[in-house]
Amino acid sequence: PNRFTFSVLIAGLCKAGRLGEAVECYNQMLERHCVPNLRDINLLLASLCQAGKMDQAMAIFRGIQCSPSVITLNILINGFCELQLLDKALELFHEMEKNFALVPEATTYTAIIKCYCKMDRLDQARQLLEESSCCSSDVIAITSVARGFCKAQRVDEAYQLLLDMVEKKSAKPDIVAWNVIIHGFCKAGRVREAYEMLETLVSMGCVPNAVTYTTLIDGFCKSGNLSEALQLFKVLSSRDHHAEPNVVTFNALISGLCKADRLEHAFELVKQMKARDLRADTFTYTTLMDGLCKQGRTSEVSRVFEEMLREGCNPSVVTYTTLVHAHCKAGSLQDAQQVIRSMVAKGIPPDVTTYTVLLEGLFENGKVRTATEFFEKILRERCPPCAVVYSALVRGCCKAALVDEAVKYYVEMLDRRLAPDPATCKLLVEMLCKRGRTD
Repeated sequence: PNRFTFSVLIAGLCKAGRLGEAVECYNQMLERHCVPNLRDINLLLASLCQAGKMDQAMAIFRGIQCSPSVITLNILINGFCELQLLDKALELFHEMEKNFALVPEATTYTAIIKCYCKMDRLDQARQLLEESSCCSSDVIAITSVARGFCKAQRVDEAYQLLLDMVEKKSAKPDIVAWNVIIHGFCKAGRVREAYEMLETLVSMGCVPNAVTYTTLIDGFCKSGNLSEALQLFKVLSSRDHHAEPNVVTFNALISGLCKADRLEHAFELVKQMKARDLRADTFTYTTLMDGLCKQGRTSEVSRVFEEMLREGCNPSVVTYTTLVHAHCKAGSLQDAQQVIRSMVAKGIPPDVTTYTVLLEGLFENGKVRTATEFFEKILRERCPPCAVVYSALVRGCCKAALVDEAVKYYVEMLDRRLAPDPATCKLLVEMLCKRGRTD
């Protein structure tokens, strides 16, 4: 086989994920004195880096006889950065100019900047951004640092990065960059300031998209400003608007309406979704079920769950937990336990919250022995005991005036080095004091 045959083989093996065979094929190529070109080498290196096989990638790189390109070094640097092996990435970065006379590109700097941000080394990320002439005008690199600052709740510094970009006229922030800042401000509870940025970005010729509006709608809902969220949704939903609401937009508003006990309006929004050929997802149905459950409309929870199944939407652990809660609230404890059995049968393991909800439901319905037996026989087998579950047990036993059992579980909890919450401690102390057991 000639070089072309080997190239096709290596490309095919890499595409199929058969990297061991691809490396073997590459070695055979060298043994037959077929010199691979840089394109073949870069393809193999990229595949190995994507698979996290950096040792193999570096072994091949150190053995190549042709001069590497910036692309070659970028592939390796990005591979190390993805694994947060920053020292190795920086070592190659310094080799680019020193050993290979290659000038790092904006993409080179961006990979390292992103890695700094992932490792919460934000000041170093900003320093590299400022030192690099090619990065100071690169929107992707600047957005990466801004996103890092937002995640670290340093939103003012993130915003300043964009303002500096505008002031220096080095680059024009795109809508992705603005969305990062708006999301950061909303998450920090500064929704009004985030909303005011709309005018700023529009004045700069940047067009807000569905993500922009969805972020603001969600922010207003979470801050309890539902009227503003509805007004913004109305603007987005108008026929002459350039952007359209998506499923995430609807879900944000449905969640806000459910929290405000405006369920009829929430159900109306689901109809609007369908009218727009948007399909309600797991989050939509679970949110509606939770809203109904909180209002005590437990029979309707099952109806929404059945509709969800008919629509071919797969329930999540949270969905099933909400259904368990509804059955417990209605006193249908056998149905609640059947839901858990159904979950297990479908390969969806109940989590700590699911078991805690059932435990609390059993206690609230006076099924104290069933609750403790459930913990002893089933919970220990399926779910490792944690502070949340033990706290529910202690509270349940206290409310049922089973002081000895409450103390037993409390001591067991401490023996397992699990910390009870303050409310549980207070309830147990009050119960012991009432019984005169102050020792």
